[in-house]
Parts: sequence; C-alpha cells; structure tokens
Amino acid sequence: MKNVSKLIAAAMFVPALASAQAPASAQPPGQSDIPGADAPGQAVIEQDTEIAEDEIEEASKDWGVSVSLGTSVGQGTFASVSNDTEFADEVDAGDNAYDRWSLSLAVSPSYKITDDFTVDASLAVVQWLTNGGGINEPGEFRFQDISLGLGWSGYSFEGTGLSVSAGLSLTLPTSALSQASSLYLGTALSGSASWTIFDKLTLGYSLGFGKDFHEFTSPVVEDEVAGADNVIWRAGGSERLGAGLTAIDGVNTEYALSNSFSARFSIIDDLSFSVSYAFVTSWAYDVFEQDEFTAPVADPGRGVGQFVRTSVGLSYAAPYDIGVSLSANTGVQPKTADNRSYNFPFWNMDGAAANASSIRLGVSRAF
Repeated sequence: MKNVSKLIAAAMFVPALASAQAPASAQPPGQSDIPGADAPGQAVIEQDTEIAEDEIEEASKDWGVSVSLGTSVGQGTFASVSNDTEFADEVDAGDNAYDRWSLSLAVSPSYKITDDFTVDASLAVVQWLTNGGGINEPGEFRFQDISLGLGWSGYSFEGTGLSVSAGLSLTLPTSALSQASSLYLGTALSGSASWTIFDKLTLGYSLGFGKDFHEFTSPVVEDEVAGADNVIWRAGGSERLGAGLTAIDGVNTEYALSNSFSARFSIIDDLSFSVSYAFVTSWAYDVFEQDEFTAPVADPGRGVGQFVRTSVGLSYAAPYDIGVSLSANTGVQPKTADNRSYNFPFWNMDGAAANASSIRLGVSRAF
C-alpha cells in the first residue's frame, strides 16, 4: 500500500467548528484563534499551506515528530491608509492600521499503530508581531487548539495511479477562542482520493464532515472578566445565563461540510508547485424557531454560511528532512457582498483591510 500525499488529506480536512457564528453569515468551521481567523479567511497556520512538509519522506520508524516554524504577512501590511475627511489634520491616518504579521510554531508527534493506521497530535502557538491581529491586546500571544488524529494510509489501485485514504480527528478546546465559544469537543471525518499521472502531476479530491459540541449555542463571557456593563450593552444583544455568565451576540457553528480539490506538480525531484481550493458550508445551531410571534419577514431555522479557502505555493524538500514552503493563502466568501458576482478565490480583490489574503513562509523539520 502506498501513502496518499498529506497535502491532499490536509487540504480537505474539516477542522473544529469552534468559532461563534452569526446566523445570517456563519463563517467556516475551524476558525479557532489561529492568527487572522477572526477576520474572514485569514489563517496563518493553514492546513493546506504546509506544502513543504508533504514532500518529506516518512521515516521507517514507528514514531516521529515534526516541528514547523512559519511567518505570515497579511495583505493589509502593504496598504496605506488615507484620511481625506475634514478631520484629517486632527486624526492620524494610521499607516499601520491594517498591518498583520505573525510567527507560528507547531509541534506534531505521530505513531504508526500498524502499516495502515497512524495516530498523531498537534499543538501550535502564535505570536503577533503587529499591534493588529490579536483579539484582546497588541502583540498578543496565543495557544491554539490541540488536535488529535487517526489516519488510514489508504489503498492504491495498482497500475492506475489511483489511491484512497481517510482520517478522523478530534479538537480539544485549549485556545481562548474555543473556550469562549463554550466548545466541548470538535470532531471531523474525511475521505480522500488522489490520482497521480506520469509521476509528475497528482490530482486530489476530499469530502469532509465536521460536528462540534458546545455547552451553549452562543459564545459566552464571564461578567468579572468583561465587566457586566460591557456585555449587557453588547451590540447585537446579549442574554444573562446566570452563574456570572452572559451569552453575547452570535450563534456557534454545529455542522460543516467541505468539498476540496488540489493539484501538485513536481517541477524537479525536490521542488513542486501546489494549488488547492476548498468550498465549505457551515450550519449554526437551530435556535430561531418559528412560532405565533415570528414576524412574516423573519427567516427562522439554522444560519447557513459558505466560505472558500485557497492556497497557491512552492515547496522544496531540502536535505536532512527539512522542508521549505512559500505560499499565498486566501479565504473569502464565494460571492460578493451584493450577491451579484463571484469573488476571485486565489487573492482578495475587495480591499486589504480585512487581510483576507496573506503570504506565508514556512520551514519544517521531521525527526
């Protein structure tokens, strides 16, 4: 049996649905507090951007550890803010208002149970190098969620270049964002297929399904942390839950479905070009039931959101099991705000303020 490329499996993987979602515009699952995940499509530790790691041959031993160091720069870093209002002399334009730059470190141990099954884990931390990007303070340091996985290496159909594989993952809410959303556990199941042509081009498809479990259907904050006055008057409304907790605006995501496509072309033995496209649909908790008091114009039921995440990049497999990758990553809504046309998926063209696109440089080492 032959292992299917990790790139394909990773690009299609549906991560935890930890983030709080507004019912009318639920964001994609997996928006844990990875840098920029609070802004649409901005994730520094992109699963489908760790391209260089995919090139490293798996060691013959049963266990292994991969250490990855990456830096990501949002497109807003290269934009200048102008103030052409009557208050231009009084209010600084703030040239660094959109700057987003961060460092990330991930450690991923793995153990091969049998020839076909491997268990793994992943823990990552992020340090923001700019004032913007964090949730609570400038230059914020954040722990990410811990991920646990079970992977089936798959089956290869001899002489065809076709392979299939599958994976199951669990997400533990160790990040501040997941804890604020009251996440208990995130689960995801994915199945992937790949086709290698002429030993140069590998095409992949994956279908993923995710289900999250929360204590509350909305994110919550402690009164003593946020201040009772702040949460009570939060825009969008809030609800007192008792025991010093207040539910704030938004509804958590419960389910997600991902359809992902990828292609990798080997330029030379150690250098390859990769592109991936993932279309994610997410469903919030069903908290808007219809009754006799429901307005005629109301839209009860689950909030539904759709999201596109893409990556384009180069990867190089250096000696000593070192991998280097350079990629452009984008996360946008499939259609424009007015719903009249489609967004270009591989780079954000609708203003740099949201930092929906970023450039990432990553280095990894397998032990």
